[in-house]
Amino acid sequence: MVTPQQSQQAQQRFIKSNPFRILFFLSALVLMLLASISAQAAELTSKVGRTELSVSETINLIVSYSGQASGEPDFSALNHQFEIIDKSQQSQVSMINGSVTATTTWQMTLLPKGPGSAVIPTFHFNGESSDAIELTIRYDSAKPGQSIDDDKPLFAEVVLDKNSVYVQEQALLTVRLYTRVSLNGYSINDFEIADTKVIQVSDKQQYRKQIGSQAYRVVESRYALFPERSGEIEIPALRFNVSVVESRSRFDNFFDPRGKSTYLHSQAQTLKVKPAPPLENSDHWLPAKNLQLTQTWSPANSASGNSLSKEATVGEPITRTVTVTAEGLTATQLQPLGITSHQNYRLYPDQPSIEDSLSSDGVTGTRIEAMAIVPTQAGTLHLPEIKLRWWDTEAERFRDTLLPGETFEVLPAVGITIENPTTTPANTDNAATSSTNVSDQNIKPSNSYVNPWLVGSNILLLLSTLVFVLLWWRRGATPNKTLNKTQKTKQPDTAKAFKAVSKAAKTDTLPALREAIIQWARLHWIAPEIVTLQQVAAKSAQPALAQHFNWLDKTIYSNEGNQAASGQLDELLALLKQINQDRPDEKSSKGTALQTLYPQ
Repeated sequence: MVTPQQSQQAQQRFIKSNPFRILFFLSALVLMLLASISAQAAELTSKVGRTELSVSETINLIVSYSGQASGEPDFSALNHQFEIIDKSQQSQVSMINGSVTATTTWQMTLLPKGPGSAVIPTFHFNGESSDAIELTIRYDSAKPGQSIDDDKPLFAEVVLDKNSVYVQEQALLTVRLYTRVSLNGYSINDFEIADTKVIQVSDKQQYRKQIGSQAYRVVESRYALFPERSGEIEIPALRFNVSVVESRSRFDNFFDPRGKSTYLHSQAQTLKVKPAPPLENSDHWLPAKNLQLTQTWSPANSASGNSLSKEATVGEPITRTVTVTAEGLTATQLQPLGITSHQNYRLYPDQPSIEDSLSSDGVTGTRIEAMAIVPTQAGTLHLPEIKLRWWDTEAERFRDTLLPGETFEVLPAVGITIENPTTTPANTDNAATSSTNVSDQNIKPSNSYVNPWLVGSNILLLLSTLVFVLLWWRRGATPNKTLNKTQKTKQPDTAKAFKAVSKAAKTDTLPALREAIIQWARLHWIAPEIVTLQQVAAKSAQPALAQHFNWLDKTIYSNEGNQAASGQLDELLALLKQINQDRPDEKSSKGTALQTLYPQ
């Protein structure tokens, strides 16, 4: 008798001794299977569970192919009338009484995009075609204007705060989900409105509301709409994907954490958009619920709260910051204020700052413009008022918001005291002698006795003067020597000031460079009244220098950064070097020198 252990050992010996026989047997079996499958008639079919449904319901579509499948049919035609929520594929091979059957199945969950007639299109695959299926899609919620059905445990509502607005005026679209059941969450499909800017201003705010005899929990979201053209704007129906928590049994408290997906649809709506009325003394259309203008000043000694000191100094900047706040407008809808320079001051505007703040009331846009104002001359400085004309969307009329101008008394800049290097001890002695002589004359009697020693000394002084004139005449001496001595005394101060200019230019410290240029110019031209770069350019009579100074001031006061372009600084420094080498005192001395009577 053969035991099971002996039988198993015999099979193992057969496999080890005949491996090629086993491989041949399996290959033949596979070929027979493939042959039977290829002999099977292929077929492509489409099937749905029902042909009537509401817009909030999904439908299962099953497409089957009875044959060996490689790839899948083209299902893109479904996207015209349906949204494919889920999709899966299965392949199965079975053998019954020697007959092998292969089937590939694609199963999809479809959600209608709107009510009306819909068609599951014909699909094509491997030369086979399926039949089209006609469906009827109906509404399942109250139409706009009808009362809410408080018998439903779950429904949605979409409301516009206005039926008509002006172009670019804000309209609020409120989306509410009412529920009496527990939810895992919900989402709204992304939607776009043609020729309209859409901004979500609040998301999923929750509260409770009593409708009839039922208490609902309300989840609310709100959107701000800004239509860009007049006419009728179509707001499409919104789709809500809601996950409802359900218990697996009515006898326990165990809940399925995944929930059951339910789909709700809102009604499509129409918003009427009116064109803007004719503008009255304004270049910009600003439809807002409210608009305000405010301003601040700096430095602190120029303004203290709302009380201004009303004083400024030539060459010292005052920063004026103007803020425009508009309810119901975005910051990009607020145009620049358009403030320009004047002959009494230069204006250096900074980059504007714009910001949108969002709330359940919509969008509030803010535009902040800061500008440096540099007085160029002493006296009374009038800064203009700022006026904005806007359309009041609640009163439906134009309004003017005015920011009054300000008046400053501009004080002259404090000059630098420069010692006169041409004063010599000899001059001091002469001045003292003159004073003494005057004093003596004042106390001398008119009939006083003439001192012969005094007469003799005067004669001796006169002869000495004549001898000095003769020597000067013969040697061809000129007053240039005295002037040159004066120039040599002045040169070290000017050279030191110009070194400060070069150092500031090399380190790219632009405010220090501006101050160093003014200090050097005061010494170079002996002009303490110079307080601005424009005065320096006027002294030099160099148009190119004026252009460089305009660039330098703009870079400093517009807060664009003190890091300057090396090319600009190199050109500016080269012009200043040329002016510094051309001594104005030497030119003047050459023009006033006496010529030698008898040149050698």
